[in-house]
Amino acid sequence: MLGGINDEFRQPGVEKEKVEIVPDVVDLQATLKSLGAGHVALYNLSTEDILYLILVTPTSVQAKPVALKAADLQKQTQEWRWLLQTPRFDPRPRAQKLYDSLLRPFETELKDARHLLLALDQSLGTIPYAALHDGEKYVVEKWSTSVFTPASLPTLQATPRNARALAVGASKGQGGNAPLPAVVREVKAIGQRVLLDEGFTEAAWKETLKRDRWDICHIASHFDFRGSEIESGLLLGDGKKLTLERLKLLPQDAFASISLITLSACQTATQDTDRSRGIVENFSVLAQRKGAGAVLASLWSVDDEATASLMVEFYRRWRGGEGKAQALQGAQLALLKGEAPPLGAKRGIESGTLPPPDAAPYPASETLRHPYYWAPFNLFGNTK
Repeated sequence: MLGGINDEFRQPGVEKEKVEIVPDVVDLQATLKSLGAGHVALYNLSTEDILYLILVTPTSVQAKPVALKAADLQKQTQEWRWLLQTPRFDPRPRAQKLYDSLLRPFETELKDARHLLLALDQSLGTIPYAALHDGEKYVVEKWSTSVFTPASLPTLQATPRNARALAVGASKGQGGNAPLPAVVREVKAIGQRVLLDEGFTEAAWKETLKRDRWDICHIASHFDFRGSEIESGLLLGDGKKLTLERLKLLPQDAFASISLITLSACQTATQDTDRSRGIVENFSVLAQRKGAGAVLASLWSVDDEATASLMVEFYRRWRGGEGKAQALQGAQLALLKGEAPPLGAKRGIESGTLPPPDAAPYPASETLRHPYYWAPFNLFGNTK
């Protein structure tokens, strides 16, 4: 079956990177076994007319085709993403439809799984699997999840340190971006060393990374998506921007000691989800290639207060002995269940785009449990 899939991707016009995308299965199975019971890998590969799902466990490999056109999948994910960012509408009906295509075919095989390592097709990179819904529960209530790429594989088995944290942030509005007042509380709660606002400059950040060994680099600032790598980048506390192009110039071992880089306050300047997906994933891959064990990054413009609550809970759990994926799952569940509610509630995006057809209102009494508040973060790379 896998050979037939690779034949499908060798057709003219198919992106080269999709050909033979599944790595050496024996090596991957050995990695899954080392990660502990319940770890499985799930690949999603789309062609014009078929979505292929490939499940790799420590002892088996299975592939299943789903009759779903790439154009239809893209439309469904774009509509669902819009609903995820708009708390007054209910994303669950579309979350169920996507669950039926992406996870339901392997539901029986996943009954003993605890963690899903996801290798996502480009059309799926903008969605948080944690917010898919089986009709009764969100995925986050069943499994923890993480995204892995070829850059992740060398570090998946590493046991990271999570003690010393450098926390940097910009709480003041800069360049038309909204202020992030909760950033002050967030970085002070997380970091042993803090670079905040005017103290968070490119030179100060690079010097601190170079001079000291840090296990965590927590970044609470907008990551501005404006098209190319020359324009897109991290907004600094002095009003300047550290672009992806300049980040590429960092030494190859710039993040060698770092177990986790967190981008906790990303903001897209566009609703172009393919573009923003690419930038988030490119940063994650770039950071891992420069030594970082994992990257935690948001997929949409997040709520300031909810993110601060989620991040404090995430680090509390991780430093308490849980793995990163398990800690993220626990922090998300705390917000979902109202155990760690955000202190304030924004309305999400209010674009001029009309809601998807048949979009239903979200119950007002449950507004703070909407996935907008707890689901925007994807973990890339090492899960421990």
